[in-house]
Amino acid sequence: RQTANDSPELRDLHALAGVDPTARFTGRVVSGSALMTAFMIVLLIAMVIFFDPEVPEGGWPLLFLSLVLVAIGLTELGTLAGEVTAGLRSRSALASLIVAPLSLPLVIGATEAVGALQRDTGILPWILLLIATDLALAVAGVALAKPLEEATR
Repeated sequence: RQTANDSPELRDLHALAGVDPTARFTGRVVSGSALMTAFMIVLLIAMVIFFDPEVPEGGWPLLFLSLVLVAIGLTELGTLAGEVTAGLRSRSALASLIVAPLSLPLVIGATEAVGALQRDTGILPWILLLIATDLALAVAGVALAKPLEEATR
């Protein structure tokens, strides 16, 4: 959503001002992650109200950890897809096609983490999957920030 407001003039202004593309990517991910985490907390509250999940006593911090990791990963993925599709006419359709399949590790990891908490088994493999996906997306975003900025000008 943040890249939808980026016009070519604004991108040129950022380049002339010397704003590092990596810093722009990181800032967008941090701000988007805060919003996404808040939204997902509202969804978690709704899930607890409507579905009354059976989570063990000590499982709520782990559930919150997986929520934050999924929020960060989805924001990284959305920001990266927005940067890749910047300047294209059909960017909304293309961004969705990029995000949907690449978000599967995040969705599977979060779903299995919640299921493992309900079964009172370990969720470490699923948390590690979420962390690995977040790190891979962060590395890809930082590595591609400069080339993507140059490609859109």
